[in-house]
Amino acid sequence: MTEILSEAEGYLELGMIEEAWEATENLEPLDRCEPLAAEMRLRIATAGEKWELGEALANVLICSEIEPERCRIAFITRTPGD
Repeated sequence: MTEILSEAEGYLELGMIEEAWEATENLEPLDRCEPLAAEMRLRIATAGEKWELGEALANVLICSEIEPERCRIAFITRTPGD
């Protein structure tokens, strides 16, 4: 996971927002809601001015602090448009 996040960080630092996001798409679904991954994805979303996505990712971060297992289940089972 750290290698993928480092790759995304590099793209983000270069201003390559779409490439940074695509790098995080290579994470396993459960890893995407880990705090480090969710934080990186939040940084990418806000850099790309994707405010609604940023809000959802911020909620993942909050949830992962309060109820990590419930957060993972909700994140994985959530359908598009929910």
